[in-house]
Amino acid sequence: MGRPMGHVFTRDYGLYFVLDLPAQRDPVELVTAAVAGGATIVQLRGKDVPAGDLYQTALAVRKVLEGTRVPLVVNDRLDVAMAAGAEGVHVGGTDLPFERVRQIAPGRIVGVSCYGDLDRARQAVAAGVDYVAFGAFSPSPSKPEARVVPLETLAGARDLGVPVVAIGGIMLERVEEIVRAGADGVAVISAIQGAPDPEAAARDLRAAVERGRAGRPG
Repeated sequence: MGRPMGHVFTRDYGLYFVLDLPAQRDPVELVTAAVAGGATIVQLRGKDVPAGDLYQTALAVRKVLEGTRVPLVVNDRLDVAMAAGAEGVHVGGTDLPFERVRQIAPGRIVGVSCYGDLDRARQAVAAGVDYVAFGAFSPSPSKPEARVVPLETLAGARDLGVPVVAIGGIMLERVEEIVRAGADGVAVISAIQGAPDPEAAARDLRAAVERGRAGRPG
């Protein structure tokens, strides 16, 4: 299954940049910097952003990503993702049921937040989702209510058969450890968005992901 509009994209979840809107800096500039530094997938997250504004931002970001092979995912808003021609949608526990999203969007990436719940992850995989996300792994400034999940959860997720993404409070100093523990990649917000030099921050994060992959046992 491919992206609508025929765009070719990768399925590397190594460095997953979540752009939290509204942002202090221009979203297009942030995405451009993140991708230049090595981000492999971009998500737009705008929990309190009107659908029309989120749609316009998605269009602008999608234009920037054309030709990069980096897919665009929209958090929560399947309607915006489809209207803007984004590659995918990410849903959490209070969003549309992942089973229904998978049915409605067969040609798009569908990712699911599983927090620390391996049973939810297994149900999501059985429904045909493309990746599962676990976290938080440290207190998260963008989601302070999120419960911290033990690293052992990642090892338990390795047999699910889909990519595993770690998210929530992840900064550079923990990336290598988290990937070694079993994550295929890390999703970050402030580690890039809040950095003085987002491109350099993304480059350092991507290097840490690769070190973590190389350091896995076996």
